[in-house]
Amino acid sequence: MFVAADRDGVHIACSDGVVCLSQLQPPGKRRMEARAYAAGRPFEDGVSLPG
Repeated sequence: MFVAADRDGVHIACSDGVVCLSQLQPPGKRRMEARAYAAGRPFEDGVSLPG
């Protein structure tokens, strides 16, 4: 579940707490800063992520 996005990256809730992703790679795309991805594709708080 998405928690927040800030200068450190995208924060995702998991069973043991929160993980901060500083980089990610969308399918078929190059790796990028997570905050840049979030700026172009905003997440809503509490949204569950696939996977």
